[in-house]
This record gives sequence, structure tokens and C-alpha cells, in this order.
Amino acid sequence: MKRVAEAGLTTYLMFGATRVIGSASLRKVLVISWSALLWAVVPITPAYAAGAVCDGPRADKLAAYKFVPGKAIDVAIEKPLAKVQGKSARGLKIMVDPERGNCIACHRVSAILTELDLKKSETPQKYGTHGTLGPSLDGIAGRYTIGELRAILVDAQAAFPEADTIMPPYYLAGKFVRAFQTCKDRAILSARDIEDVLAYLSKLK
Repeated sequence: MKRVAEAGLTTYLMFGATRVIGSASLRKVLVISWSALLWAVVPITPAYAAGAVCDGPRADKLAAYKFVPGKAIDVAIEKPLAKVQGKSARGLKIMVDPERGNCIACHRVSAILTELDLKKSETPQKYGTHGTLGPSLDGIAGRYTIGELRAILVDAQAAFPEADTIMPPYYLAGKFVRAFQTCKDRAILSARDIEDVLAYLSKLK
């Protein structure tokens, strides 16, 4: 999961470097191209491979879900993935954890400063910078339903088929590039993790 976090951070830094270049579409092409080049030329060391820990569910253990038509986007998943109700405090920890959700690598979440009782200067030191590659999550619960947010977390490509998003599918297995052998058939997050993150996102109105 550290490799996922580093790739996200690299993409964010590359995007910042290209903000002075051309249109938004050109910047996106450069970001994706440079990130792909980095992954192609930088080898995964044995130390990284030995330290890789992927604890998400295996493909055959994923909870069943069904896409239904959404309102703001094409699809939604209305039924919770886990039997237990999500906890927002746990969801917040997942979102800022660079080895799990790492949401703030690409998204700004202003409420994190108050939720974690941090000063603005402390955020980069403890949880990395708030990225701008993806849209801000401020007010996201007012833009999408819980079912739509669940679909975005499960498989962003299915939620935004025409956007060519680089957001990873957090509840799919087997759709990753250059994954560790121990991670190839596992999802990034568990069903409970997804519901915990949703519990926090539902507060961002």
C-alpha cells in the first residue's frame, strides 16, 4: 500500500509542476504520462516487496453488491456492504492513512483541520498535503447520495466511465497495475472500511 500512496503523491506533485503549462486537458495528459513513466522505470525493490502488507479481502470474499441507476451519476449501490453500521471517526482515520484510503493525497477536506483539532501548519507534517488533483470533498454529501458515494468508492471507473479517472477502485480485486504478488487478488479496503468512510463523508454537507 505504500507504493499506492507514493504513486498518488507523485501524481499530485507532477500536477502542481504542470499548472503553468497549457490547458487542463494537457496537464492531465502530462500527469498520467509522467506517472506511467515513473512506474515503468523505477523497480520495486525486494525490501518493498518483503514489507508489502495487503489486508483487504480476497476476490472470493468480497461482499456482493448491485449497481442501480443513480441521479447525479449513472450508478449507485444502495445496499450497505457491511452488516455493521459505519463509524465516522474510523472512516476519518482511513481517509488520512497513507497506507489505506489516503484520500487527502488527491482531495481537499477542510473539515479535517477541525475534526482532528489541528493547526493548518500541522496537517502536511502529520497527514500529508491536501491534494488538488481530484475535486474537493467539501460539501460532497450535498452533491451525491450515499448510494452514489458507495459506488464511487467501490469502483470510480464505473461511476465515471467517461472521466478517465485515476482514482483507484477501493473494493475491487485484480484491477491494479504492477501490484505486489501478495496484493494482486485483494481489495484495498474491506466492506466495513467502505462503510466507515461513507459515515464520515455523509457529514460533509
